[in-house]
Amino acid sequence: MTEIVSLPLDDGRAVTFEKVKLGRNEGYIYVVQFAGGVVKVGKSNDPRLRIRTYIQHARLYGGSVLNAWISPPHEAFGAMETLLIEYCAKRGQVACGREYFNGLEYGSVVAAAGRVNYQRTEQFYDVRTMPFAAAKEFIRQRRVRDAGPPVERKRSVVERVLEAMVPPDGANAVSA
Repeated sequence: MTEIVSLPLDDGRAVTFEKVKLGRNEGYIYVVQFAGGVVKVGKSNDPRLRIRTYIQHARLYGGSVLNAWISPPHEAFGAMETLLIEYCAKRGQVACGREYFNGLEYGSVVAAAGRVNYQRTEQFYDVRTMPFAAAKEFIRQRRVRDAGPPVERKRSVVERVLEAMVPPDGANAVSA
């Protein structure tokens, strides 16, 4: 089931995203910019509820949410959140906890998060199999395809995360 969800911000604009029935281990990552300049990054299974909570809390303290961005749903959302936190920590200063940052431009954080290919791979959703097994097969097929002469290209974050899950020799790895 797909639903277009709109979440109003204080200035009359709205964050709109496609809410779908999530598969096993799927979720979203998001970026929120508060009026004071703080940027918050995180992950959620229900970003509408999460961002609505930030809007309400900001209002309690006389602030507001200026902008919010939500990724498409994907399985690697936990790993993507970690990589996005690392990206922010290297470029800004931690404001609170580990997910709130000062000194970052909202647009650059969204651009970094948006560089990932969030396309939902058919193997993960049409084949009735465990996500880890599907990931192993995806990497096996990628290695067979790339077995020719090496080509210098930049791998996506999703590819790096999936490749880290599967040992190069095809041996079984421990799944979570």
